[in-house]
Amino acid sequence: MEVVGLFEPIDATSLYWSGQDDLLAAVQHGNDDAPIAWVAAYVSADIYPDLFASTLRFHYTWRLNIDPARFDASQAEQLQVDLQRLGLIGNADAAGTNQVTVITGLPGIVNAFVTQRAATQSTLSLAAVGPFGLAGGALAMVALLLAGRRRSALTLARGRGASGSLVLGTQLWESLLVAGGAAVLGYLAAVALIPGRADMLSAVLAAAVAVGAVLVLVAAAWPAARKPLGQLEREDAPVLRVSPRRLVLELTVVGIAIGAALLLRQRGLSSGSGDVGSAVHGDPLLASVPALSGLAAGILALRLYPVPVRALGWLAAKGRGFVPVVALRTVARHSAGANLPLLVLLLTAAFGTFASVVGTSLDRGQVAASYLQVGADYRLENALGGVLPPSLDVAKVAGVEA
Repeated sequence: MEVVGLFEPIDATSLYWSGQDDLLAAVQHGNDDAPIAWVAAYVSADIYPDLFASTLRFHYTWRLNIDPARFDASQAEQLQVDLQRLGLIGNADAAGTNQVTVITGLPGIVNAFVTQRAATQSTLSLAAVGPFGLAGGALAMVALLLAGRRRSALTLARGRGASGSLVLGTQLWESLLVAGGAAVLGYLAAVALIPGRADMLSAVLAAAVAVGAVLVLVAAAWPAARKPLGQLEREDAPVLRVSPRRLVLELTVVGIAIGAALLLRQRGLSSGSGDVGSAVHGDPLLASVPALSGLAAGILALRLYPVPVRALGWLAAKGRGFVPVVALRTVARHSAGANLPLLVLLLTAAFGTFASVVGTSLDRGQVAASYLQVGADYRLENALGGVLPPSLDVAKVAGVEA
């Protein structure tokens, strides 16, 4: 072996030499009678076969730096599997004198990130289910308003001989043009204005919104297209009694909402064993508690509010005023136009109240958790062990704001 030169670090405290004390100075071993020193050397990759075949005691190390820019949060689960396989491959040749070891602190970091993200997703699911319910109610209200405005035109078309299929087909094409175009424009605007990774789920959700809006618009025009002309041209809609099947369905929704709210108080938003490192999964039923609570409150209100409305109408009929009587009777007879805004209003109130409670709980929980886990201005964790360089200034690390 030929020594071609010596190296000396310009700045032994720089981050480049972090954890490599054996490269900075010789380590004395042995005794006065048999002195020996361990030193580190830079060697060419071409000499590795000769070192492997020799009887010298050597330790060959590859130090690979990690590029944080190449990490993708959507691939965290696959990265967990790959890092586990990397550790198994590294320890596969551990038997004998030729030992191959892989040392990395990434598994702990990635596992902690995946666990925290799962818990965060279960909480953020509250912010996703609520707006979906509100958007559905808003679309239904818009559909009813459009159907009400076009009722005379649809009645005229039916009276002149247009079939129900023709009316529904026309409504379908118009809905596709209006709702489909709006969904495409909304998707393009969201992709252009909101930063984030490209994900097919956004396109799928945009298509689902478009399909849902089309179905709602067509369903709103269904009575005008399929009812007999005699019933369609009546000024006052007949007051029909609620069917037992519908009452059972509404009671089922109310019971599910009550049960989900009780489970949310007992279990929280996540389902899992609760052990450190165990998988945490969000529960869709518990995440839909705000929407279910608003829906249940709306159902109860819709079934109870006709009683005071009828009483007020009876009192208003005894007076000389014309406006209160017409208003109260319109609310009592045209249930769809009056019930849906009330339902959306209750959904909005329920979701707003729940969101404010969750937001306050998260703020207080963050302050308490940061105090219990850190308890100081900084907390340093060295995943690989060893000594941190004396020149490390945490305030100058990228991403640290204060």
